[in-house]
Amino acid sequence: MIESKELSKRIDEDLALASSRKYLIVTSLVLLALLFSGAKVTEANTFIFKLTFTNASGIADLLLLSIAFLLIKYYSNASKYHKAIYEDWTQRAIKHPFFYWVCEHSDGQSGHVVDIAPDYAGFNDHGYGYEEDEKLNWALHVNFLLNAQIQYDLFNRHGHMQDKKVYVFRLKHPIKSFRAIWVILKHWIEAQTRFRESIEIYAPYFIAFFTTTLAIVKKLSA
Repeated sequence: MIESKELSKRIDEDLALASSRKYLIVTSLVLLALLFSGAKVTEANTFIFKLTFTNASGIADLLLLSIAFLLIKYYSNASKYHKAIYEDWTQRAIKHPFFYWVCEHSDGQSGHVVDIAPDYAGFNDHGYGYEEDEKLNWALHVNFLLNAQIQYDLFNRHGHMQDKKVYVFRLKHPIKSFRAIWVILKHWIEAQTRFRESIEIYAPYFIAFFTTTLAIVKKLSA
């Protein structure tokens, strides 16, 4: 897992990402300005010559096609950061005290991770002892909120021994399940709004998709 500072540094130093992000945002904002203001582009100055547009209504279509191309280019540069950002916020979520907490006095383990764990996890089972070379890890996997799962992996020096994915939402425990979903949703929202790595990577997608959707709706309703 990449630390937040290291991830921020990589994003800042990625010139290809910065370039594709800039062009995607600028093109999207130009189209957005045209849609909201009703302005029409009739001329464009290039480094070589001046262009005069005889079909001003086609500019929006041209910008839409440009956004589609720039989205593909931006995705090719940004996709390598998606997994790192995902792992960062899911790790923060699974470390929340609701999911896992150790008592300072008794060393007793509690939380949703403990409550739904498979038998081989051995939480608070003093009769179940791991060998010295055995280690239990767990991780949160979120595809959709109600489909979120916790994976329990047991390792030893020879490799993977056991693994199992357990759904976070359990009908037997609806109150705890809804609280677990809320904790996950809260950390996802925080990742999108408070942490600069997520904002820098995902904001261009939002701006482009919002502009594209608005342009298509306006075109269909015309």
